[in-house]
Amino acid sequence: MIDNILKDNSVVTDIAGDYTLVKTKNPTIAFQLVKFGFKLNEHDSFEKNNLDQEDRLKTIKNLISINSIFSAGRDWSPEELLDFYREQKLLNEPYRVISWKDRNNYQIRVVE
Repeated sequence: MIDNILKDNSVVTDIAGDYTLVKTKNPTIAFQLVKFGFKLNEHDSFEKNNLDQEDRLKTIKNLISINSIFSAGRDWSPEELLDFYREQKLLNEPYRVISWKDRNNYQIRVVE
């Protein structure tokens, strides 16, 4: 099921720490990620260092611009970090979030 999502999308799996991780199987999106400074790592994820909060926000806005999906979860998941930035008035763009019920069941929603 995840391969079907990654065929047409990119999913942000981590962004809160020192780096951002994004998964995709779409060559057009992969090209955009490379233009944004991402590199393919040994785990088939695209990775980019977060220099500071300003750099992280720029990366988030770039990912939103290509319609990436941000993973839901706990402990500073991508969704939680974007919610925090929205509360701080640092982010106001709509973005997509994916939450998983199990390997084959998920929900994608838009946060306005």
